[in-house]
Amino acid sequence: MGSSIALSLIELARPFGFLGSQVLLISQPLLTGVVGETTLERAATLLDSPDLLDQLSAYFEGDTTE
Repeated sequence: MGSSIALSLIELARPFGFLGSQVLLISQPLLTGVVGETTLERAATLLDSPDLLDQLSAYFEGDTTE
């Protein structure tokens, strides 16, 4: 069940990936106290890359051939 929710969220984030990554980078100074800087940078990179989103989807679907 958890992976189906994660897959749904990934598919929801896909069209807004670039915008989301830019928002994370802009708000990074405010969020660094709550979330680590490295975590924010990784999340921004993930949202900005369709290939990484595909790999994450494949991981949650159980296809680890990549």
